Amino acid sequence: MGADVFRLHEEVPEEFVIQCVQVASTRNIEANMFNDWFTGGLNRQIEHHLFPTMPRHNLNKISSHVRALCEKHGLVYEDLNITLGTYRVVEALAEVAAAATTTVASS
Repeated sequence: MGADVFRLHEEVPEEFVIQCVQVASTRNIEANMFNDWFTGGLNRQIEHHLFPTMPRHNLNKISSHVRALCEKHGLVYEDLNITLGTYRVVEALAEVAAAATTTVASS
C-alpha cells in the first residue's frame, strides 16, 4: 500500500519505488559518538534500509552521498537529534494505538 500511495504522489520509475519508500518511511538519528554507540551504529536507518548488508561502521561514510541523492530527487532526508527522533516514534505509536482503540470500540 505504501508504495502505491507514494507512486501516486511522485513520478518514480518502477525500479526505484522500493528505495523511495524506504527513504520516505524512515529517519536517521544524527551521528555522534554517543548515538553511534547507543544505537549500535544503526542510527543511520535510511542508509541501513537502502544497503541492509553494508557493515554498520560504513553507514556514516555513505550518508552524505545518500543525502545528496535525496536532495537531487526531491526526497525528504530526515536526520534528527535522538530526543526528537524518539518523540516522533512515540507520537506515531500513540496515533496507531488510538486508531486501533477507535476501530475496536466501533466494532
